[in-house]
Amino acid sequence: MSSIYVLLAYAVAFGLASFLLYWFGHAKWYWHGLAVALSMAVGLMPPLDGLRGPVYDMCVGCVFILSFTWGAGGAFVSEGHRHHIHHHA
Repeated sequence: MSSIYVLLAYAVAFGLASFLLYWFGHAKWYWHGLAVALSMAVGLMPPLDGLRGPVYDMCVGCVFILSFTWGAGGAFVSEGHRHHIHHHA
């Protein structure tokens, strides 16, 4: 597998996590903590027997980057870009 595809997939995972933090803001602290714990569990998990290979590694890396970026980024984001609907009388 070409390294450009791996870098592109990781960049998309990072960008998606960053966009979700920007658009929705942070959630409760325990959701971000759970996301960081999930990323550590997925990152440290040994590969499954029937699923070894570069595609599996790239998918695990994307899940790790997405969950870790969203989880750790929650500490740095205060409010999201929420749409406010104004009702006029």
